[in-house]
Amino acid sequence: MEEPTSKNNSEEPSSNSSPVKPVIK
Repeated sequence: MEEPTSKNNSEEPSSNSSPVKPVIK
């Protein structure tokens, strides 16, 4: 659940573990 959530909330720290992190930059 946190995986898809991090995509929506890229600002969340959970995104750190998600591949979206680089995408946020």
